[in-house]
Amino acid sequence: MHARSTPSVGYEELKAFLTKRHRRLEKRQEARYQTNDAVEVEILQTGFPRVTAAIVDISRSGLRLLSEATIGKGAHLKITLERHLVIFGEVQYCRSARDGFHSGVVIQDVFYPARQAGKPKEKDRSRMRRRA
Repeated sequence: MHARSTPSVGYEELKAFLTKRHRRLEKRQEARYQTNDAVEVEILQTGFPRVTAAIVDISRSGLRLLSEATIGKGAHLKITLERHLVIFGEVQYCRSARDGFHSGVVIQDVFYPARQAGKPKEKDRSRMRRRA
């Protein structure tokens, strides 16, 4: 006679356990998008210099920076992207990475600076039709 072994946990129970575990470990509720955008980072506490960094990935509520220097947890940042976009955020973590340090930043506000007021654009006269 051959004894039949029965697993102590069924497939459905194991699948449910692993799904719950994955949800606990993965706290992000939004998609992250890979990028490599150069930015200037200003730590808003007085006495800290501006640093250059790159946004490694971004979502609606957060981003990950790669910088050569550490940025302390809880630091409030002003991140400027090519003078067209300013992001204000708070550092949640800073970890050593292969090329420097990764800082996780929760986005608190996004600001689009107004374009400099200059001369009004002149109409392109080559497109204007003349009435006879």
